Amino acid sequence: MNTSTLLALKTKKETLKGSLLVLVGASGYGLLSPIAKLAYRKGLSADMVSVGQVLMGAIMVGIILMIQTLAGTKSDVYIKPSAKQKLLLTGAGTFLGFTTVFIYKALVLLPASIGIVLLFQFTWMGIVMDVILTRKRPDKTKIISLLILIAGTLLASGAAETSRAHLNTMGIVWGLLAAMSYTLVIYVSGNTVTEAAPFTRTFYMSVGSLVVTLLCFPPETIINTISNPEMLKWGIMLGLLGVVVSPVLLNKGLPSVSLALGTIISAAELPVVVITSIIILDEHVSPLKWLGVCGILLAIALPYFLNNNQK
Repeated sequence: MNTSTLLALKTKKETLKGSLLVLVGASGYGLLSPIAKLAYRKGLSADMVSVGQVLMGAIMVGIILMIQTLAGTKSDVYIKPSAKQKLLLTGAGTFLGFTTVFIYKALVLLPASIGIVLLFQFTWMGIVMDVILTRKRPDKTKIISLLILIAGTLLASGAAETSRAHLNTMGIVWGLLAAMSYTLVIYVSGNTVTEAAPFTRTFYMSVGSLVVTLLCFPPETIINTISNPEMLKWGIMLGLLGVVVSPVLLNKGLPSVSLALGTIISAAELPVVVITSIIILDEHVSPLKWLGVCGILLAIALPYFLNNNQK
């Protein structure tokens, strides 16, 4: 077996490993919505939940990083980021904060199903951005996956069954801004100071996200969030998933996959939302939504299935 073949096999293995990490990370994001709905049922507002998630998550990442430093569990594989690189990571993290704020504002003005569809426009935005950056046209497999993905999103979100939606123009703008911001989250997670350890990258990105979130909400929201004992429990759960586990997995997995493939895999978030809503919230899911879930899963698996069959 020659060197080029060995290199190709190693690259394929790294891509598969990265894809699995992105899949699990995106699935973690999918758990946030049902858990947030449970928090709403306890009387907590959406803005308090948003602030609590980012605040508690940033604190937890900081504590984990501090423990790692004190325990001396450093790896020679990763570099220690410079002051400039730390600033870059903090700036990259602002996109995650903007995504949280934008989708919150969109959902205040739009039905949830429409908000989800708008957010999931990041799928085609990611592929367009990949084309612009690499100057390469996406292959037919990715285009087919994207089309199935868009159709599946319309069905799985419930937008196709919304008979009467009052579409607020500003709400649509906020939703599209959330999609653009999340596209940038995927990009920066795979391309910003990738030589640093995933937890280190996640910490500085969480700081950037926290700064943006705190600046975009009024001071009374922050005070109410901190002073509410009930918010502590929900903030820990949401922060663990949305700021610690999922971002760490994305920071570890996305550098090994292309932006286009990363956006397609990240669509796994929506099927998880649908399935966990049944388990956690006891919600009814129509046959059309199930069809949409199957479509999204097919779109994610298609690039791997077709590429393997072509070899």
